[in-house]
Amino acid sequence: MTRQHLITLLAATGCLLSTAAFAQTTTTPTSQKNNEDTVLMSEFSVKADTDKGYIASEAVTGSRVATKIADLPYSISVITSEFMQDFDVFDFSSSANNLAAGLTGASDEGSFTLRGTSTNNNFILRNGFYRLGMVDRVDTDRFEVIKGPNAAVYGAANPTGVVNFVSKKPRFGVNTERFGYTAGPYSLNRFEGNVNTSLGTIGSVQVANLVNFATSSEHTPVSYPAGRQTRTVDDALAFKFKDGSLLTAEFEWNRTNVVPGYFSHPV
Repeated sequence: MTRQHLITLLAATGCLLSTAAFAQTTTTPTSQKNNEDTVLMSEFSVKADTDKGYIASEAVTGSRVATKIADLPYSISVITSEFMQDFDVFDFSSSANNLAAGLTGASDEGSFTLRGTSTNNNFILRNGFYRLGMVDRVDTDRFEVIKGPNAAVYGAANPTGVVNFVSKKPRFGVNTERFGYTAGPYSLNRFEGNVNTSLGTIGSVQVANLVNFATSSEHTPVSYPAGRQTRTVDDALAFKFKDGSLLTAEFEWNRTNVVPGYFSHPV
């Protein structure tokens, strides 16, 4: 065997030994694969819609535009329509007392007491404009309370504060109806409803209409036959223009009848 043949034989033997070693190190027993545990990760979900609740994130009172409450330089309390619906707050009367800190003495006439001082019917608003009370929840989206002299943002330095009611607005592109009946103590009977209608498009202007109505009657807890009847009809027509601007015309009619009670004493 020549020297060249010996070198070739040694090289071939080395290649065979390295191939066998590689095969031995990379081979995994079948039993080891079967013994491996499958790792399961906990599931999670992503929602596109926001959570709903009683706590409002924005307010329009004072700033006149929707502003995050956290960004406002004054304290404000917001009572939402969802809260009024779930807790049977039908109007701005005794049922609204204490819903905002320090708010008491609420009445149909629009008077209330805030921070221990009465407003004497002089500072209740609806959509930023002065009104004379008689507010029903059926056409109210929320009411917002600014306490103290910060109410001066409306031009009157009232030391008590301000209550501003924000009306419900028509919605575009949807047709919805909601009706409700409530019965309770003292012969309470109440029927209310909301009908939202999308009227389509006139040119490039979207049109929607919202009709709200409510009627109720009850006897008050004081001497019979003291009672109270309310009637509310509201119609809001909204126009949405191509540039995003919005024009709303609203008609509202309210009526409240109160029958005083009497006491009979033996002679």
